[in-house]
Amino acid sequence: LLGRVDADVLSAGLDLFESESGLAQWLCMPAPSLGGKIPLHVMRSREGRKRVAQILAALAHGNYL
Repeated sequence: LLGRVDADVLSAGLDLFESESGLAQWLCMPAPSLGGKIPLHVMRSREGRKRVAQILAALAHGNYL
């Protein structure tokens, strides 16, 4: 799964989660910060990948969206 993830999303996600499996799990669950959408579905577009990376980076710095 993570082999197909954008490098920015992967980097931001690994900064937040202690394991790749934690990131993979988050990517497959509905995210409140995405209006309940599943991050993997949102990441189908370039803008979606950018948004997911921004959310992960914000969460890693303690900012809850």
